[in-house]
Amino acid sequence: MSAEQPERTLPTAWYLSPDIFKIEKERIFCHEWLAVCREEELPGAGDGQVLDVLGESILLVRNREGRVAITNWRFNAW
Repeated sequence: MSAEQPERTLPTAWYLSPDIFKIEKERIFCHEWLAVCREEELPGAGDGQVLDVLGESILLVRNREGRVAITNWRFNAW
């Protein structure tokens, strides 16, 4: 790249840094809703999935009323 043109991307270290990823998780992803599965992937009561979302284990289960419940195992004991 020539001296006249500014760089148009972040430094490589930002894409690989665990510290930057931690900051992004806290400031971006932990404050927004994330789509983690489609409703038809849990068709019946008792159907569930365990997902890894940003390094956290998330449990999705369809309950008897037909609603999808979600929990983070770190904060709940079963």
